[in-house]
Amino acid sequence: MTSFSSHRLDWRSQFESLEPYLAGRGGVVHVHAAGTNAPKRAFVKAIRAELRTRKSPYEQLALLVSPEDAGTHYVPDIVRQCFNGFKLTAPTVDRSTSTPITIGNSAEVGHDFTINNVSITSEIDPYDTSARDYHNIRSLCSELKSALKTRRFTLIFVDTHTWDKIDLDILEQRLWTGALAELVNHGLLVIDIFDPYLMEERSSFWPPDPSQVLQLPEQFTGTAYAHAEEDLIAIALEASWSKTAEEARGYAKGLLETSSSIQDVYARLGLAVARKGVSSASPR
Repeated sequence: MTSFSSHRLDWRSQFESLEPYLAGRGGVVHVHAAGTNAPKRAFVKAIRAELRTRKSPYEQLALLVSPEDAGTHYVPDIVRQCFNGFKLTAPTVDRSTSTPITIGNSAEVGHDFTINNVSITSEIDPYDTSARDYHNIRSLCSELKSALKTRRFTLIFVDTHTWDKIDLDILEQRLWTGALAELVNHGLLVIDIFDPYLMEERSSFWPPDPSQVLQLPEQFTGTAYAHAEEDLIAIALEASWSKTAEEARGYAKGLLETSSSIQDVYARLGLAVARKGVSSASPR
């Protein structure tokens, strides 16, 4: 039994456009997800499932950068997660400039004693912090460039339109320009999923210029609706929720017609999977 994340509904045109990048070509892909009901989380799951399950000459690893994850809020955090998530060798911590502190050395008393209200303050040197961050970024780029000879890495940013302008500027100036940007030609893939209308008010620096722009609509319409119905029918039959094609079609139509958005379709389908189970087949 596979996880529900390996199933996707339609998105044929989106994944057709993504195919060269998922196959190993580096680049920057903008995914325009306007509106509160854009199915961003389901789309991220579909991308990660595709990278995880596709046959490829490369080992494929992806890292999600999201405002919901406290571990990827700031550039130093993102760098740290890249080392961990991409299985790279992080630089060792230089402790040569640390200052030892000794409290109560050589104290001699003939009875019990108590030390109260001890306060120790260590000032952080902004220059040292900046130098360390720069060193870590250069180390990350060096590790990535070497690893990209046999592996592929995807950074998936979600909801960058909610970031503060200053954080987006820092992201571009420190982590992108002169750093990760140089690795795109070596196979690094960056996917940024954001609301383009809200991003206009945030930053003129981020996101970087795209190699490809995709649309992630809130509703299934036209051929996308027909494809989603086809995929739901396949799921219902393969999971044995329906005994006949006609029953499966009724299930698919009912789910699509009573759902308020694509996001709602995925949420309700996820509940059905949790309740009924699903087979190992993975509709495409």
